[in-house]
This record gives sequence, C-alpha cells and structure tokens, in this order.
Amino acid sequence: MSDGAAPAAPDLDRELDRNRRRIDELDAQLATLFQQRRTHSRRIQDLRTGAGRDRLDGQREERVRARYRAVLGADGDQLAAAILWLCRGGEPGEWTRRGAADEERTAPASGPEVSSGPHL
Repeated sequence: MSDGAAPAAPDLDRELDRNRRRIDELDAQLATLFQQRRTHSRRIQDLRTGAGRDRLDGQREERVRARYRAVLGADGDQLAAAILWLCRGGEPGEWTRRGAADEERTAPASGPEVSSGPHL
C-alpha cells in the first residue's frame, strides 16, 4: 500500500480497523503522559507558591509553546496552550466552552469563519 492507492473493500475495512486500533493505543498513551505531566506541573506550582514565588512562570511556558510550534507549527502553539492550561488545573470541558466563546467573539460578521480561540 505504499503507492497510496485505496485497497479493495474488505482490505480497506481491515486497514481502517488496524489504523484506528493504533490511534486508540496512542491516545491511551497520550492520556497517561498528560496525567503524569499534570502531576509534575502541580508539584512545581506548589513548590513555587510555597517558596513565595508566582505559581506560573511565563518565560518557561513560552519556551514550552515554542517547542511545540517548532514541531507542529501554529497548531503546536494551540496544543501547547491547551496542555499548559490543563496542567494549571483547568477542567477539559471548560477549555472547550472557552474555545466556543472565543470563536463567537472573533467570528467576522460575514465571510469565512475565522477563529483565534483554543482548538485541538
């Protein structure tokens, strides 16, 4: 299948299932990694506030966002922003609602829909 041609129907279904299973495996790994990241992020926040410092380090967060942008482009910045927000203690549903609200505020009166809101 290296030529990019779509396989016949039975083969197509098997190939779709195989790729979807792999995506599910990757999603499970990502979820575990995000949980670990959030744990460490919250420890750092507790250490910083316990030492009388600000809970967040804007310069550090910008370096994280830059790493994601370097790999994924502009979408990487949005992904990094969502991850950083979640690790600060945000709730995933709130991020989605905030994105929808941002989209409503930034949509032009006419023409194609444009959004500067957080999306994944």
